[in-house]
Amino acid sequence: MGIYNYRADFGKVLGPKSIETNLNSNNKKQKRTLENKIGSDKNLNNKKGKFVEKKINNTISKTEYVSKIDNKKCQTKSYINITSLDFFCNENNKNLTIKTIVDALKKMLVGTKKILIVGIGNRGMTSDSLGPKVIEKLIEKQIVLEEKAKKQVFLIAPNVVANTGIESFDMVFAVKKEINPDLILVVDSLCTKNIERIGVSFQITNDAIVPGSGIKNKKNELSQKSLGVGVLAIGVPMVIYLKNAFMSFINGNNSENFNVGNKMEVKQGEKALLDDMVVTIKEIDILVESCAEIISSAIIDTLL
Repeated sequence: MGIYNYRADFGKVLGPKSIETNLNSNNKKQKRTLENKIGSDKNLNNKKGKFVEKKINNTISKTEYVSKIDNKKCQTKSYINITSLDFFCNENNKNLTIKTIVDALKKMLVGTKKILIVGIGNRGMTSDSLGPKVIEKLIEKQIVLEEKAKKQVFLIAPNVVANTGIESFDMVFAVKKEINPDLILVVDSLCTKNIERIGVSFQITNDAIVPGSGIKNKKNELSQKSLGVGVLAIGVPMVIYLKNAFMSFINGNNSENFNVGNKMEVKQGEKALLDDMVVTIKEIDILVESCAEIISSAIIDTLL
């Protein structure tokens, strides 16, 4: 997958390096652990923005960072991470996850009347097919959207340049010029550095998303600056670099159970393999389908 990365568009949302960790790198003593009490908020503010953590139940949590970009115009950028651990086998948690995403989307869609929804990715590659699958599920509900949606909705799944010869950005820009939407909502598979986030971390931002950048195949970013219209991105990590998965395993295991010396040698060829190989989990087809169902349902509930 690392060799053929031009066939995939695993993106990366722009924003803080990690909205789960240090908000202010100058104060490493500040810890951002969730309160034990369900439904409680933990707030941390600084000059650059506001950081809020909320534990919704024992398996669902929400982390939000809001940064100030223009105090005079009251403009802000939001980065939301919703972690849901067992939505694919628990119907109640699935519905609660959808509701949590809906609550986040509604705040970001205030004032919009015409929305272009874009599913970025390669439908022929399971781990990169989240965006196209969401569009497929929305098309199935298109009659409902046309009759009951409070906003005008347009759908597009531009595929990847290896299959079409056209960059996703160019397709989105051309369609945007034709229909002139108030906002572009982008859905894409993401690449993560933490193996525990694969398939369970719903990331939302109104900043920007860069297709392909997650696997060193950076394309033009989809943002208000590049497209001339507001962009809202939703993504779920579906792949991880082998080296990051390897380090996650080492860091997560006790040295007594995992005997790796500090002087572990890695041959040059093995290092290149660790640096370039992108992997995922064997149940990725189930996770992608489940995540697509949750995101499409959340979008529909938001628009109705």
